[in-house]
Amino acid sequence: MKAKELLRSHRFWLAAFAALILLSSLSMLFMRRSAGGSVAVITQDGAEFQRIDLSKVKESYEIKVTNPSGGYNLVLVEPGAISVIEASCPDHVCIAQGKIGDSLRPIVCLPNKLMITISGGEAPDIDSVSG
Repeated sequence: MKAKELLRSHRFWLAAFAALILLSSLSMLFMRRSAGGSVAVITQDGAEFQRIDLSKVKESYEIKVTNPSGGYNLVLVEPGAISVIEASCPDHVCIAQGKIGDSLRPIVCLPNKLMITISGGEAPDIDSVSG
């Protein structure tokens, strides 16, 4: 009889432990998403051009980013997303990349030296970068 009680006890604690791990994983995921808005960072030739909190955008608007050699990209900023809708580059890969709203992939226009990335919120304090 004691063996059955011991087995039940192990099953209970195993289920309780699994539930605890599941709940903590879900809470971490929720906290990560709600920690801050998605911030789009537009860089031109390696220098930050503009930083936009996409969670605070209420109406769509356009930004024209021009490089010193005369090339340009027309960036569409929308609530929760950003995209390039017009460009002077010959291949228009930046336009084909479509809208982004998360940090999974950036928008890059190599001919115009433009990059748009999404970060999860406030810029972290970085002491050094290794590469």
